[in-house]
Amino acid sequence: MEQQELADWLRLLTTPGIGPVKVRALLACFGLPEHIFAASEAQLREIVGPTQARDLCKVPDGWAAQCDATLQWLKRSEADGIGRDIVTLADPRYPQRLLATEDPPLLLYVMGPAALLQSADPWAT
Repeated sequence: MEQQELADWLRLLTTPGIGPVKVRALLACFGLPEHIFAASEAQLREIVGPTQARDLCKVPDGWAAQCDATLQWLKRSEADGIGRDIVTLADPRYPQRLLATEDPPLLLYVMGPAALLQSADPWAT
């Protein structure tokens, strides 16, 4: 995943007042986070209301620090030999069983091989 794409997902996740229900509505209407952030405040207001639309049009406090920390977490993968990755709802590696739940997480922070997420039953012994 490219850094800007990841940054957009992180920004969506950290926008105040934008919880899972509103995220799902925004994604259903606009598609990927980059399209949400390209939308006008008026377009966003139709989906989430005026306060949240305004918040989506500005960068949330602490977002840059969280983005940097997340990128550093990913880079440590090379140093410590543990595979690290972030899988978004839009990623084909996102586990289908989890995606089918009522409230799937926007992002999965993965330590180890992300390919295991596609296992038919990853908890089988």
